[in-house]
Amino acid sequence: MKQGKCFVIGLDGATFDLIKPWVKDGKLPNMARIMNEGVHGVLQSTIPPISAPAWSSFITGKNPGKHGIFDFTQHIEGSYKVRFTNASLRNGKSIWRILSDVNKKVGVINVPMTYPPEKVNGFIISGADSPGVNSNFVYPPEVYKEIRENIGEYIIEAGLYSFIGKGDIDLAVQRQMETIEKHFEVTKYLMEKYPWDFFTVVFTATDRVQHAFWKYMDTEHPLFKPEEGKKYGGVILKIYERLDEIIGYLMNSLDDNTTLVIMSDHGAGPSSNKTIYLNNWLHQEGLLKYKDPGGKHRGLVAHSKRILYAKLLTKTLRNIWRRMPRKNQERIKKLFPKLWGRMASYYFFSRIDMGRTRAYAEEIRTFIWINLKGRDPQGIVHPEEEYDSVCERITRGLKSLKDPITGEDVIEDIYKKNEIYRGDRMHNAPDMVILLKKRGFVPRPSYYVRPDVVLNHIPKKELEKLEVNIQANAQHHADGIVMFWGANVKRGQEIEHAQIIDLAPTMLYLMGVPIPIDMDGKVLVKALSENFLENNPIEYTSDVETKPPDSERIDYSEADEEKIGERLKDLGYL
Repeated sequence: MKQGKCFVIGLDGATFDLIKPWVKDGKLPNMARIMNEGVHGVLQSTIPPISAPAWSSFITGKNPGKHGIFDFTQHIEGSYKVRFTNASLRNGKSIWRILSDVNKKVGVINVPMTYPPEKVNGFIISGADSPGVNSNFVYPPEVYKEIRENIGEYIIEAGLYSFIGKGDIDLAVQRQMETIEKHFEVTKYLMEKYPWDFFTVVFTATDRVQHAFWKYMDTEHPLFKPEEGKKYGGVILKIYERLDEIIGYLMNSLDDNTTLVIMSDHGAGPSSNKTIYLNNWLHQEGLLKYKDPGGKHRGLVAHSKRILYAKLLTKTLRNIWRRMPRKNQERIKKLFPKLWGRMASYYFFSRIDMGRTRAYAEEIRTFIWINLKGRDPQGIVHPEEEYDSVCERITRGLKSLKDPITGEDVIEDIYKKNEIYRGDRMHNAPDMVILLKKRGFVPRPSYYVRPDVVLNHIPKKELEKLEVNIQANAQHHADGIVMFWGANVKRGQEIEHAQIIDLAPTMLYLMGVPIPIDMDGKVLVKALSENFLENNPIEYTSDVETKPPDSERIDYSEADEEKIGERLKDLGYL
């Protein structure tokens, strides 16, 4: 079988909704060339399209029920608490571990959900789940030393939304461009310095600027302002254009034996002023009980004031912390271990009376959990006698929800976990997953609104008063992108029904490596030339492992958890 190479460029959150019109207008010439000379198509993400499980499925070729990553947080068994996830919690071999085990050389840069880095036959620079540049986020460590000496200080995340939150929008754009250039310089240096058979680099800038700047370019967005649109409406295009130039450089650097793959973990589109409060709906249906169903939560005005006070308090406490001697900081950390995880748990669940609740949601996610006897500390739903009936009741009720203004359905679909996941990590999965319609209702926490508010169209003035994070600007959707280009790829074809779990087996096949039989994905044969398929039969291997050999679970330290928590909060994931 032919022994090829693969070069993968990840564009986090990239969408054909933007790419195709810009290609048509001649603004992305290199992507246009790939689409004309190779294969492209929509790449279906995980359900729901969240980066943590999506990238984990890209890495393993498996559905979340097998690799066990469903979100950036994970429920701690036997509790109503959560921890932050990282690669050490992932089940199943990564594609670069499989390749390393057959003596292929690999290079991995900035792929999310790769911290801590595996010991591979090559190098790994972990992605945004890395605590910081002072952590052990590079394997082998000497590669990072080499980068600092030859390229300068590495940037993990641009911190885009932190700058925007301070009103430094121009600086945010500048910092994002600097991050792109830094990752590009590191990619060029390492791909030229070290031998490789498989190389992948992910640029997260597409996702970050879509979340932050969609409202500036979309005249129908509820937060669009013409004067701001004139100044910042071209930022997303500017990022895509620069990445298109980088793609052109990299594709021209590849030999005829290498297949180029461009992909995204999910798509994206504008958010809206429509909100759904899932826990309030469950409360209204008698499935959830609040500890204080009365007068503390008095709607959007109270919410705005609460956010203002919270911002002022947070800023004050942060300034005090930064000025505090390190000895005192360490004492506080010992007194309050795992503070961020506790805070996340508090905001998810503290208002709920679990002893009288049958189902509850995390709300910033469209996950619903059934409060099961024997699994959950205060569970009241019998797993055999009541579980299915509670799920069916929720399904019927949510599917009947209508937009109070348009009369349209609110819910696209709703699934029980065994309808979309399978594997030995199903115990980590939420019991139900809801898909909301594109440009429809956005899940928000019920914590700050009255218990009787379930669906709401927030007036523009009120929306502007809220803490407008990235979830108020743009949302993920399931339609990502994939493109293939190279000698073994068909020309000028558009493929359908590709899934993110299909990429790992397809790339292994292109590289002449047998595919583990426990992968859920399939080889995307419609993307490959007939000649290649005829001369290279697909091979499988039963030699599989459920866990990487060098993988032990690593919990973030208090300091690391603080950094990860701040980053996820800035990105709208907390």
